[in-house]
Parts: sequence; structure tokens; C-alpha cells
Amino acid sequence: MDADPKSNRIASGLLAQFPYSSALEWLETNGTGGWSSSTVSGAHSRRHHGLLVTAETPDADPFVVCSKLEESIIESNTRFDLGCNQYPGVIYPAGHQHLIGFERNLFPVFTYQVAGLTIRKTIAALHGEPTVVILYEFGSFARPFTLELRPMYSARSVQNLSVANEFINRQYVFSNGVLRLKNYSSTPEIFISVPGSTFREDQHWYYNLIYVSELTRGADHTEDLYSHGVFCVRLKGGDKLGVIVSTIEPQARRNAFALFQKEERRRKKLTNDAETEKVKLLTLAADQFVISDRENKPVVKAGYYVTESTRQDVLVSVPGLFLPTARHKVARRILQELAASLGKVGPGGNATSWTVEEILWYYLAVYQYYLFTRDAAFVRTLLPMLTSIVEYLVKGSLSIGHVDEDGMLVTMISESADGVPVRSMPVNALWYNAVRILEFLLTEAGRSKDPSRYSARAEKVMENFIRVFWNEEDGCLYNYFIGSTANREIRPHQLYAIVLPYPLLSKHRADRVLHVIERDLVTPRGLRSLNPGDPNYAPTGCDTGTPANLGTVAMHWIGAYVDALILLRGSRGRSEAHSILEMVLEDLDRGCVGTLSEYFDGDAPHTPRGSVASARSVAEVLRVVTEHNLLHERAGDKDVLASLPFRR
Repeated sequence: MDADPKSNRIASGLLAQFPYSSALEWLETNGTGGWSSSTVSGAHSRRHHGLLVTAETPDADPFVVCSKLEESIIESNTRFDLGCNQYPGVIYPAGHQHLIGFERNLFPVFTYQVAGLTIRKTIAALHGEPTVVILYEFGSFARPFTLELRPMYSARSVQNLSVANEFINRQYVFSNGVLRLKNYSSTPEIFISVPGSTFREDQHWYYNLIYVSELTRGADHTEDLYSHGVFCVRLKGGDKLGVIVSTIEPQARRNAFALFQKEERRRKKLTNDAETEKVKLLTLAADQFVISDRENKPVVKAGYYVTESTRQDVLVSVPGLFLPTARHKVARRILQELAASLGKVGPGGNATSWTVEEILWYYLAVYQYYLFTRDAAFVRTLLPMLTSIVEYLVKGSLSIGHVDEDGMLVTMISESADGVPVRSMPVNALWYNAVRILEFLLTEAGRSKDPSRYSARAEKVMENFIRVFWNEEDGCLYNYFIGSTANREIRPHQLYAIVLPYPLLSKHRADRVLHVIERDLVTPRGLRSLNPGDPNYAPTGCDTGTPANLGTVAMHWIGAYVDALILLRGSRGRSEAHSILEMVLEDLDRGCVGTLSEYFDGDAPHTPRGSVASARSVAEVLRVVTEHNLLHERAGDKDVLASLPFRR
């Protein structure tokens, strides 16, 4: 890709080639669960794409209010279409052929050129409201010209596709440059403001638009869009035009450029402390996963385009999304909200509303929060609950797990074991850390003078962890045990025993585990979820119907891998980590530009899968980049690159 790393600008003749520009996506989010998105070419490739997508609540299916706004320039009786759609056997219009530049910094910006006229288009979703502004800036030009804007609608949930029908409302109101309409009785009303425009009625359906990403995954992939007509604006060289698309009725003084400047200030403030362009982009990407519900409570969205987030998604993401970006108050509020639910877990409460893994990750998130903030007062409010849950597990009071005589935590719910008691290596690494963290917090924040009870319990876990889980033959850890039967799958969870705050392996054993992980799991996009030599290995999971944990690469594991490199190899590990992160961060210019994907195929060329923007991926990369201060160093030399466990 022809990208300028300093500005994240893509200026390439390749943009005029449809396979290239339609494979790049962009995403704008509004902090309420809605968004604006498409491909750089302008042709939608997913059912989730739309100019204005709104969400009533964070966990509700978002709604595509306005699908597109297609532009045309009319100059000297010649028409230049800037829009782009894929139909069966044809790309029409083919506006991508006029695209000469695209950049993603604070906002996505497109540059077109027709007949010597340069058009710069910026799209911005406004934080906290269902509104998108589109700004057009025109270069110098000798003659006046007309800009036509055609809104196109699907008016449906992101889970569905629109089909031509006779029920769509053909009535609309146009006055003073504002179009007002409601496509169906059950859909939101939409307002489109185009200052200085007239509106020409031209109502009809556009049939059989093809969404190629849906086709690739074997889903329904054609859609019909409706249009009521076209805005027309007479312009000249050097003019600017600001368009507002919203479900909020426009006020007389509501100006697109003023709204944009307010949003621009918000984003600049977010990135004030970002010391490199890549950290700035990651900070902006992290902001996209933080949304507010109707009660203005912060919610973490696991990814786009995912409607539901698990607690584990949230807890794994908190250290990267909020702590390096100094959004400590948001992190605290999220932990408070989760505590209200976790506090109900107990023998007489809702004992199975949380999984064991979610409970243990909560301890890790609180620990990371405390290290960043030293907020002892808040942590003290959590200590009674954290202490009680450990005691419940030790006494066997919860149906989801209990502690055996040797200190190991035995879980009672496992997909792989159909409810049979399981000794899981990653669960026990988390369990050991939870007990150590409780001991630490009781001493630090709780001012306990006798943490010895938890120290003794942790020592017991550590004494037996190697006895139970060390696999000498393979030089790594067993995944889990059902009875006396060991599962020998090689998975990235083994890193937990090395890089969690309280490690369980000696330097010698940790080095051996890291060698196995590098040999079997590490790729330029993250770590495979299963080694390729396993008979169950399936490298193309997730979008293809195969479970994502059978070999698909998960980018978020790059965080733990980088931690292990630096912990075990010192300066050499830092150089290796820097080189690997540079390759990972190339993905900011691929796929959905400016963010990081969730999964990739296990085998080269590692095609992106899953969410086009993943909270875990962004959070973990941002965490290790800032925590280890990696992007300030010079890239690794050729010797370091040659030593990496894969080839570029």
C-alpha cells in the first residue's frame, strides 16, 4: 500500500482500481452505538455499511437510517458521478475512478478530481448524537458548476436487507434546504440539510446492489435502495458546502462546519498526549469502543459490527482502552457498574451469571486500575466483595467451580467437557493471580496487617501448578485435564503463566514455552488460537462458520507476546517487539483504515475476519505500545528481522 506513515494518507493510483479501494473500509462512530461507514470506493460491501446508522441502546440492533448520499458534478453539460455501487456484472457509477487520495487521521477524508476540479470530502460522526456531517471543499475552478446529491435509503436493521416494496412512504417535505421524511411508520424520521439547495423529485428503487463481504461468507448479499430525488446546489471554485444528516430536527443556527469544529476539538483533546502518529490513531480507534447508554453510563463495545459484548471483552479491554489514555474516571465507572452485578454472585445469589474466567479477569482489571491511579479509596469499597468471592470458591459454595485440596481451581462448566469437572491451565493461572492480587490489595489499599492467609493459598497453587500442568515432553503446558486425561493442544493461553502480574514459571520453563509459541502460533498479525499440527486446526474460521478458536489468528494476543519478549529477552526482546509491532501496525492502513481487525486466517496471507474494528485488538496493542514505550525506538535491524519466528 502506498501510505504515508506520518499522515496515514493513502495517495495512490491504485485507489482508482475497484478491487483495491473496495477492500479498504472506513468507520466513524458517534459514542451512542451508531456509526457511519463504507468502503473507500463508496460501494457498500456489508449490510452494516451506511451513511447514518443509529442505535436506540448499546445492545439493540442498530438501524440503517440513510444508506448513501451519492454525489455528481455537472459542468458544461458533462456529468461526473462520484458515487460507486456494485451490481451484478457491473460497477455503476464508477466514481472511484476519480478518487486520487484518501486519508484517515482525525476523520476520513476523500479527494476527487474531475475536469480539473479538486473536491475534498470529509465525513464526521458527531459524538453523543445520531448525526453525520459531510463537508465539501472545492478547489479553484474557472467556471460555475452544479453539485447533485442523491440520498438513498434502506431503512432497516443491520441484521436485515431491504427489498423493493410498495409500502415505503413516498411523501416528504422540503423547505429552506432541508429534506424531511419518514420512510416507514416504524422507522426514525430523517432530516437532511443542504444549504442553498433546491430539490428535484425523482422517485424510484435501485435494484440488486451487491455486498461482496456478505457474498463471501455465504449470506444474503443483494439489496434494493430507494430514493425520493436529488438536491441541486450551484457552486463555484473555492466554495465550501456543509451537509447535515440526522434524526434530530435541525435548528436555524445549526451549521455543519461549526458542528464539525466542535467534534474536531474533542478529538484533538483526546490525542493531545499522543507522542507519535500511530499512538494518535490507536487512541482515536480506542475512543470508538466507548459508548454511553440512555442513562449516560459508559459501555464498552466489543467491536464493529458486534451488538453484544461479553464481560470478558470489557475486562480484557479496560487496561488498554482507558488507562494509557488517562480516562481513569470512565474505567472506574465501568468497574463500579460491573461490581454491582458481581456483588450478587454468591451461594444465595445469582451464582452462575458470571463465568469463572470473567470473575478472575475482574481482579486483573481492578489491579491494573489501581496501579495506574493509586485510587485506594475506590478499591477499598471493592475489597469485601473480592474477599468474599475468593472464600466462596475455596469453600465450594458456587456451582461454577471449587478449590481442590491441592489449591487448584476446578471449574464445573466447560464447553470442551460438557459439564464434567475440569482443571484448566489458563483458569488456574488466573486464579493464582487473583489470590495474589487480593493479598496485594488488602495490604496496599485495605491496609491489612495479616495477608498471610492468601499468601499461603497462593503458594499452594504455585507449588502444584507445575506438577499438574507441566508437559516435559513437549516443553510447554497442558491445556486442561478431564480426570487424568490431558489435553495437549498448544494455545496462546500458555502466556498467562508467564506475563500475568504474578508469573508461575521459572525463566528456564518460560523460555521453553515461548519457543513453542513462536514455533507454532506467532504470525505477523497475532497468534494462532491453535497450532497447525493439531488435527482440529481450521485456519479460516469465524466468518466461514468454523469456531474462531481452532486456528484463526487473534490480534489481541500480540499484547501478551510482546510482554513475554521483553520480560524474557530484555533489550533483544524489545527490539523484536518493536519490529513485530511495526508489522502489526501496518494494519492501520489495511482493512478498516485507522483501526485493527479482530481475527485473521491462520495461514498466509492472513485474510481479516470477524469484527473490522476490535476493542481487544486495539486495547492490547495500545497498552503494550504505551506501557513499554516501544514506538519511540528505531526499527529493528535486518539481523533482528531475520530472527523473527516467521517470514514477512
